[in-house]
Amino acid sequence: MRFLSDVERERLLLACRQSGNPFLYGIVLLAVSTGMRKGEILGLKWNDVDLKPGWITLHVTKNNEIRKVPLAGPAWEALRQHAKVRRIDSELVFPGQDPTRPVDIREAWGKTIQRAQISNFV
Repeated sequence: MRFLSDVERERLLLACRQSGNPFLYGIVLLAVSTGMRKGEILGLKWNDVDLKPGWITLHVTKNNEIRKVPLAGPAWEALRQHAKVRRIDSELVFPGQDPTRPVDIREAWGKTIQRAQISNFV
């Protein structure tokens, strides 16, 4: 398991903002702010997000237990802004071109990691 230093995290978030993928910054911000896994974030549906009290409810988790994740600060604000321009043809928070499937971030992630000069981090 590898954790990012504060400097690496700042470089990563800056590189995510510069990515051609409009969802990458929000996805990574959620990951570093909440500890949610990639699959949990990509599978996230708007019905599971409650912005007023700031909670995300995860129904599908690694150990098959429902989990509530607190949402605050920059991650809460990013999701709040994202909700204003969400796609109405998808229940996913981060939909791909096919609104029933999550966005594919593999290529954008690889480029972003290189741009941020971060090694040994997946």
